[in-house]
Amino acid sequence: MNEALLIELNASIRALVPLVAELLKLQRAADKKWLSIKEAAEYLGFSVPTMYGKVHFREISSHGKGKRRRFSKEELDLYVKRQGKTKRLEIEP
Repeated sequence: MNEALLIELNASIRALVPLVAELLKLQRAADKKWLSIKEAAEYLGFSVPTMYGKVHFREISSHGKGKRRRFSKEELDLYVKRQGKTKRLEIEP
């Protein structure tokens, strides 16, 4: 292989690394039954402060208190169905 091709291939691989890492993070979250607030926010495509707001206004149910708050993936999926779509679903093909 010539050097220019190797450089281009290396750059392409480096561009894919963060995308693969994000996909793995989402897959791990999808495999879990209970998610932290950060994981739940990533799963739904919201920020953590938005999640706290949705919990405060009882739009999304959670279990526990404060930083030990947990979210049932099944309940998050029901929330998505009730809402029709989320940011996460809007960007998926």
